[in-house]
Amino acid sequence: MDYSDFLTIDVFLVILFLVIIIPAIVKKIRFKKAPEQIEKVKAMAKTSHDYLVRRRNKLTYDSYTTRTEYYVDFQFEDGRRENFYLYLPQYDSIEENEMGMLTYRKVGKKLFFVNFTPTN
Repeated sequence: MDYSDFLTIDVFLVILFLVIIIPAIVKKIRFKKAPEQIEKVKAMAKTSHDYLVRRRNKLTYDSYTTRTEYYVDFQFEDGRRENFYLYLPQYDSIEENEMGMLTYRKVGKKLFFVNFTPTN
């Protein structure tokens, strides 16, 4: 290896940093800066979507696995409905038609679930 090989690797790493790492950091900062909003809601519907994920392996063969995404549709007091992506433990803890306080963050046009506290 000569000096030009190291230069090529350095350029590649800088491009990788600029294209992948910096946007990820900016996204995380925007999320953390977005204020948490808390509103009274009703959990209207729970849905899950299964889909097939293909994993390629050059040495042997392609393999497949399934992935499930979980969503809860909340209705706000003003009548609007929003759908939130949740992880399984959060999804399991919420019942349909359950009233409670929803904590979420809005980054741009996207809404991110933070917490749901049921009210009696």
